[in-house]
Amino acid sequence: MTINEALDEYEYIKDAAGDPEVAHNEEDEFREQVLQELLAGTIDEVNRDEIIRIALATSDIDFPRWCA
Repeated sequence: MTINEALDEYEYIKDAAGDPEVAHNEEDEFREQVLQELLAGTIDEVNRDEIIRIALATSDIDFPRWCA
């Protein structure tokens, strides 16, 4: 994953905030993808921290989060 790909995911979640179910699902999938790629070593060391920050920044996007 590149920084641009992470930013695209962030923007997609932000744009989906009008549909909280979609936004929440995308947020979960994005974070899981970041974790999987960190584990697999497919995120280079130089960009790792910034990509993690982008993934965590989705918490600041305003939409309701709930679980059934």
